[in-house]
Amino acid sequence: MVQEHPKFLTMIYGAMRDEKMAADYYKQLEEITPHHCKHHIRYMMEDEIKHYKMLAHTYHVMTGVHPVVEYQSPMIPANFLQALDQAFNDELAATEHYRTIYLMTYNMKFRDMLFEIMTDEMEHATRLNHCCCMVVARQPEPHPYPPPIPYPPKG
Repeated sequence: MVQEHPKFLTMIYGAMRDEKMAADYYKQLEEITPHHCKHHIRYMMEDEIKHYKMLAHTYHVMTGVHPVVEYQSPMIPANFLQALDQAFNDELAATEHYRTIYLMTYNMKFRDMLFEIMTDEMEHATRLNHCCCMVVARQPEPHPYPPPIPYPPKG
């Protein structure tokens, strides 16, 4: 077994729960996602599943036990832009969480894994921002003035 900072294992376990919740969130979000953003949401969902597997492997290496992670299924807002905003903020928080865990270990294998996950979370925030911009850009802009009144025909 590997010896790390006392909080390291607790934070890895919490991150596993968060990754499962994020994958579930993106699975639900994909159902209300406009076609032009679906591939981004699916990509992030698959990444979160990959992260969970990486963290579960680390947990197993450290403890000799296969983790059993329970979590409550997240509720997503019905409004797509609100759901994107919530996910965006969660991804930024995850980035900071992984940075904290990263700084707790000197084990290069763990650090490499955490660095990969941390940069993936940054990429997710970028993808969510892009989707938000795409949705807003496709909405018709309201005109600040009423349409011009046509002149009466000359006669």
